[in-house]
Amino acid sequence: QKVLSDGANGTFADITSAAGKGSATFELGLVGGPTETISFDNSSSLKDIVDSINAVTATTNVSASIISLDGGASYQFVLEGTEAGADFQFVDTSGDDGFELLGITDAGDAYVNELQPATQSQITFEGIPITQNSNTYDSLIQGVEFTVKNETAGNTLNISIANDVALVREQIEGFIEAYNALRDFVIQNQQVSTAGVVAEGAELFSDSILEGLSREVQGLVGTNFTTAAGFETLRELGIEFDTANKLSIEDTTKLDDALLNNFQSVRQLFETQSSIDNSELRIQANKSVTESLNFALDITHDGSSITSVSVGGDTSLFTIAGNTIKGAVGSIYEGLSLAYVGNTSTTVNIDIQAGFADLLNSKVDRYANSVTGSIIVESLRLEDRNGELNQEIDDIVTRAEKYRDAEIDRLARLEAEISQAQILIDQIKAIVGSDDDS
Repeated sequence: QKVLSDGANGTFADITSAAGKGSATFELGLVGGPTETISFDNSSSLKDIVDSINAVTATTNVSASIISLDGGASYQFVLEGTEAGADFQFVDTSGDDGFELLGITDAGDAYVNELQPATQSQITFEGIPITQNSNTYDSLIQGVEFTVKNETAGNTLNISIANDVALVREQIEGFIEAYNALRDFVIQNQQVSTAGVVAEGAELFSDSILEGLSREVQGLVGTNFTTAAGFETLRELGIEFDTANKLSIEDTTKLDDALLNNFQSVRQLFETQSSIDNSELRIQANKSVTESLNFALDITHDGSSITSVSVGGDTSLFTIAGNTIKGAVGSIYEGLSLAYVGNTSTTVNIDIQAGFADLLNSKVDRYANSVTGSIIVESLRLEDRNGELNQEIDDIVTRAEKYRDAEIDRLARLEAEISQAQILIDQIKAIVGSDDDS
């Protein structure tokens, strides 16, 4: 929906001066969506009002823009909803009628100048009419997103989509650089001098996390992957280990030829391929580190919810939350998340062949995940241990200070007693000396 402020209330002499439109506070948004509070008073300028609306566009999906229809002699603003098919929603909370004061609506709450009513977005794709509230279509072609900007008035737009070979090659080169950087880091932290002394800078020498990550990534690089057809190893793309045990594109012709003439096979090598014989079961996420999963999933449904899930009669391999089925922690299915939208008991045959990139991402995520990764878990453990050690140090210092103070007091008392004893000795000597004289 798009509306122009109009009439005496909706026209402004300039952009930055106090507009004197009165005072109001109202909630603004789109019907069915969240709203935000907008306020203005007599001192507010047109720019102030428009800025306050645009400051909350991310929440309200309503934006405003300033225009002049007479070459700058006066100004108005356009109120526009960023979602198709949704009307403006505005509710006054204090003061006068905010939309009326700004020339958006009249006294009867009708729009003074509606440029475009709220209508759903409509397209025809491959002869199939499609209607939705959003101007963005992201499910027509996998991996492709269309945003409709203007009506084509009956004209057909022919769209050609080609593989971005240059970008894919760039990403492959980026992976090789990242892998080699990891290898350099691992080697740096494995260095030992001829005398058996750990090299300076090898702070992570013998660290189990670093060694585990290196071992898993290096093992994955040399893995043979199961694909429907075509490439099964990085070597077939011209990517090999050099004499320093680092990755390099040894045969650029082989890689370029594969990208240009056999792109789908390259894609299958890097992406996970899956086959499910029931359209009511879908893969939501796959972060499993298992290279190949082929199993029959038995789902028991009582008509209202999933009551059990098993593989080969074992019900401990998956957990259930609503219609979501997740691989149990510690099982080979850990990281696999499925959604079942059916309402009957069934057996679903599932075949998942992990691609190199997806499997690498899953393995690295076990270490680098910002919440559950081994690195952050170990970092938090070390922080806790450092805290414990610092507390122990504080306790030792406190006890030492108390002991020192106690010793100072004891020595002071001893010194006082010695002083008293010396005085007494002096007195005795004086008395004895006096008797001798007499």
